[in-house]
Amino acid sequence: QHQRQRRNEHHRHNYPSLNFNLLKMWSAAALQNLAASYCLTESGHCYWEYDRKKGLHLHPNSPIRNGAGDTDTDNDLGSLGRREIEGQEGLLPFLRRAACDRGQVPMSSSSMANIMASEARYGDPITNEFTTWAITGAIRNIALDPNMHEEIRDMKECLCDLFHSIDWLESSKAEDILIRTGMEGSCTPPYYKNCQDKLIEIDSESGELGEWRNEYGETCKLYAENYWCEEYGELVSRDGTKANE
Repeated sequence: QHQRQRRNEHHRHNYPSLNFNLLKMWSAAALQNLAASYCLTESGHCYWEYDRKKGLHLHPNSPIRNGAGDTDTDNDLGSLGRREIEGQEGLLPFLRRAACDRGQVPMSSSSMANIMASEARYGDPITNEFTTWAITGAIRNIALDPNMHEEIRDMKECLCDLFHSIDWLESSKAEDILIRTGMEGSCTPPYYKNCQDKLIEIDSESGELGEWRNEYGETCKLYAENYWCEEYGELVSRDGTKANE
């Protein structure tokens, strides 16, 4: 800790014009691109899927480019970048800490546009909040290596928080990590995490009490029930009964 503080003071003293949050953001974005997969689709995007039998695999409509390996996940140029990144001792633990220490964009903010990376404009001050999307993006593509899944799954709670971020840059990248590591649909809905249906003050002037409801008129309990029903309602048990039944 002391050595880190001395190093930071040295950087600030000798490189006063550098914005280290900006350097950290674009460095993480570069790692993201080095570890990325590229497919023979119109946009070059790859559509990765996960199931228990096949594990992580590509959708048939997005064949990999320039592959020479035996499986989808080691069959693309990005696999070379991923191996180099994974070979850097301490790098993935650092990325995990950096993403999770930052956490998601607050659900409410008086200066939301200045905090959200997706709303940033040229000349906006680059703060630590701007680095999360890029760091999460780097982890997103490292997750294309199944050998890294267990280490990445350890950050599930953090990924779920980022998945529920109001910043789509953070949310979409965290969602891809959850999909690629087989954790899709495993996050607790944000309102249900500490859900209690109880009377709250719904009119500050009169002090009137009533049930908490969201914008669709759902109570906390009903919100959670509808969410899980929508997410898993069509799953069928061994005896043929659907979950929503």
